[in-house]
Amino acid sequence: MISSLVWVRKGSAARQPRRFNITDEAELERVQKLTSLEFGDAQSQLEEAKKEALLMGQQQGEDGDEVADGEEEVNESHWVDTKNQDQSMDEDGDTTPAPPTHEADDLAKYNLDTYDEEESKGMAMGAFSNIRGLQFYKSNDEDPYITLKDDAEDENEEREALEVLPTDNLVISAKTEDEVSMIEAYVYANAEADETEASGSASLYVHHDLLLPSFPLCLEWVGQCGSSAPSSAKTGNYLAVSTMEPEVEVWDMDVIDALVPDVVLGDRAASKDWEKQAKKKGTGKKKKRIAATRPISPLHHTDAVLSISWNTFAPNLLVTSSADTTIKLWDLNTAPAEHGGLNAIRSFEVHQDKVQSVAWNTSGTAVPEAVESDSNPRSVLASGGYDGFVKVWDVRTPDKVTSIKVSGEVEKLKWNPWKAGQLLVALDTGLVQAYNVFDPSKATSPIWTLSAHQTACTSLDVSVQIQGCLLTAGLDRTVKLWNIEEDSSTLPSKNKRAITLVTSRDLEAGKIFTASFSPDEPLTIAAGGSGGEVKVWDALAAKGVAGVFGARIREWAKRTGEKERAIREGEDRLVEVEPDEDDDDEDDEQEEGGAVAGMDTPVAAMEE
Repeated sequence: MISSLVWVRKGSAARQPRRFNITDEAELERVQKLTSLEFGDAQSQLEEAKKEALLMGQQQGEDGDEVADGEEEVNESHWVDTKNQDQSMDEDGDTTPAPPTHEADDLAKYNLDTYDEEESKGMAMGAFSNIRGLQFYKSNDEDPYITLKDDAEDENEEREALEVLPTDNLVISAKTEDEVSMIEAYVYANAEADETEASGSASLYVHHDLLLPSFPLCLEWVGQCGSSAPSSAKTGNYLAVSTMEPEVEVWDMDVIDALVPDVVLGDRAASKDWEKQAKKKGTGKKKKRIAATRPISPLHHTDAVLSISWNTFAPNLLVTSSADTTIKLWDLNTAPAEHGGLNAIRSFEVHQDKVQSVAWNTSGTAVPEAVESDSNPRSVLASGGYDGFVKVWDVRTPDKVTSIKVSGEVEKLKWNPWKAGQLLVALDTGLVQAYNVFDPSKATSPIWTLSAHQTACTSLDVSVQIQGCLLTAGLDRTVKLWNIEEDSSTLPSKNKRAITLVTSRDLEAGKIFTASFSPDEPLTIAAGGSGGEVKVWDALAAKGVAGVFGARIREWAKRTGEKERAIREGEDRLVEVEPDEDDDDEDDEQEEGGAVAGMDTPVAAMEE
C-alpha cells in the first residue's frame, strides 16, 4: 500500500546523486551511535523473546494435560534402577563395578545443556560492533586491497541511469509491501517539457529506495536541513519521514543507499527505555499485558507522528502532530542533544485526542501580489484531530486559540493559496468545508460545505497554477476535480454558479490514501492507495476540463512564461510505473520454464 507521497519541484534534486560514504570521524561517530542503538535494541528484544518463550513453556508444563495413570505405570515399568543394582553388586562382593562410560564425557564438551543460555557477545552487535577499528577510503581506487577497479564504462552507465534532469520531477512515496516498509523515489519525466523526447509521452520509473524499520505514516519535503545536518550543504533535497515510532527522520534524497538519516527529531533512547519499562503486569501464572499510557514530554513525541508541515517562509522551522495529542515545533538549526536527536523548542496541547493533521498558513500565496501582513501572518498554525475540533493559533501567542467544532474526525487540512485566511477541512464523513478563520465573526461557521465522497475524504489539495481548482480523493477509490471559484458575473446571487464537479476518475489504485497536484505542471496529479502502486494522472485533456479551466491555464502560462500545452480533449493519460528490466528477465525465464510455470499463470490471473 501507498500511505503517503510528495512531489519534488523540478530542479530541486541533484542532477547527479551521490552514494553514501563516511568521510570524517564526526560522521563515523554519528553512524556508530545510531547503529549501535538499533543493534542494542534488537538484542534486547531477542532476550525478551527468550524470556517469554521460557515462561510460556513453564506455564504449559504446569497447566498441561495430566498423563493417564495406565500410561504412567507403563512408563515406570520400563525404568531400571541401575543405582540399586550397583549397590547390590557391591554388597555381594562377587563382582567389580563396571568401568565408567565415556559417552557423557564426549558430549559434555559441546555444552548441550547450556548452549541456549550463553550471552551474546562480539559479533552479536552486528557489523558496526567494532566500527572504530575499520579503515575507510573515499573511493575504491584508493583502497589497496581492491585490485579489480571499477570500469569507467560501467560508471558512466550508472551515472546516466541515476541522472535527474532539470525537467524531471521526483515523486516520493511511502510504500509497505509484505510487511516491508520503504521509501521509493520515482522520476516523472514529461516529454512535453523536454523537447528532446517524443511529444505526448511521459514516463515514471523507480530511481532509488530506502528501507524503513517501521510502517510509514507521513512524508514532507523539506528544502533545508539546518545546521544539525552532517552535510555541508544545508539547503537541498530532504525528506521528513514519520512512522509508527515517536521520532521523525530527515533523509537526504540526493544520497543513494543511505545508512542513517541526516537528522532525527526526538529522543530515540527515551522511547526505547520506556518500552523496556512497560513490562507485563498482573498476578498468577498467566499474566496479561496492560496497555500503559505513555507520559507526555515537552521535548519530544511519545507516540506515532501523524502529520508534518514545513514552513517555507521560515525554512528552519518544522511542526509535527502526533497520536500523543500534542503538537511540536522544531528548529532544524539547533544542535543535537546528548541522545543524538533534536529536542522540540515548543510543545502545544490544544487537542484532547490524536492530532491527525497540521499545516502552516500558506493562504493567499498563489496570488502574484501576495505579501505577508499582520492580517495574514505565516506564523499561524491550523490543526485538526480525532476530537472533532479544528484549532487555529499563532505560535507567537499560543494562548489565543480559535476553536472550530466540525461534524466528524478531521482527515486533512489545506490552506487555500488563492484566498487569504481560507482554510479547507476534509472529514471522515466525506465532507469538505471551507472556513474564513481570520474573520472573528465568521470563523466558526463554514463558508460552504461540499459532499465530496461517499466515504472518508483522505486527500485534499488546491492547485497553485489554476485558481479555484480543488482536488479531493477518498476511500471510495475515486479522484475528483472541482471548480470552487465564485462566479464573477453580475447575475443575482441565487443564480450564480455553485461549486461544480469537473471530472472524476477511478485510477485503479485501490482505496486512495494520498493524492496531490504537481508543483510545476497544471492538472498533473499523483495518487496512491491500497493497491500499492503510484499513479500519475494527466487530467488536462479529461473531458470537460478545458471548458472550465482552459482560460485560467492560458492566463497562468502568460503570467509565468511557461509553454502552453496543447489540449487534446479525451486523451487524458494515466502514467504507471515502468517495470524493472530485471523483473522482465525473471518473467521471461518463468515463461520459458516449461509446463509447470505455464500451469501457474492462469491460476494467478484468476486470483487477481
